[in-house]
Amino acid sequence: MAMATMAGSDKARCLSLTRIGLLALLCTFMQGLVHGQTYQAPPRNVDDIFALLDQYTVDPAIAQKGLLSRAARVPPETSDKTELANFYLNRAIAKGVLGHSEQYLADLRLALENTPPNSQSYYRIRQRIAREESGNGSLLRALKLFEETVRTMPKNYVAMRMVSHGHISSILRELGDHASARAELARIEQVITERKSAVRELEHVDRAILEHAR
Repeated sequence: MAMATMAGSDKARCLSLTRIGLLALLCTFMQGLVHGQTYQAPPRNVDDIFALLDQYTVDPAIAQKGLLSRAARVPPETSDKTELANFYLNRAIAKGVLGHSEQYLADLRLALENTPPNSQSYYRIRQRIAREESGNGSLLRALKLFEETVRTMPKNYVAMRMVSHGHISSILRELGDHASARAELARIEQVITERKSAVRELEHVDRAILEHAR
């Protein structure tokens, strides 16, 4: 089983590197056309690919234009909640990068309304909203959001639970409640312990299945 997993991982890595190589080659070719350069040999190995990607830079003006275009998009005429959630989240991200905080939050809330509750996407969006509220100085509002999020989040969302506890600890420390901040850090350790315990239980189950198979 381990051999099969390793082979699958190597195959996926090779496919990923192949895509990167093709992208790098295309970038080189297009830059040559724009600048009137002659054809250059394609990259020979992975190091050549990454060296080529390091040389490729995006024009800030073009990037800004793309962000403005994304931020100005009109919602699609559809009742498909998944499509609407993706639209509002993508538009929110563009507005956030542009520094339009209120519009960013508004689109995040619209994305949240169209995202299935208890899904990972739902809690990620809630965390985005809470982080932005915290960044805007609304610490109590952000604290409430993080606390509600971690309280209702499924236990198997380990990484997101740890992130929420970490943010709660930081906000409490900023508010001067150092004892409660330390308690939140202890909860992170508890989440890690629970995760390790769950992994050990799964290992016991796997061993039992193997013994039964024999």
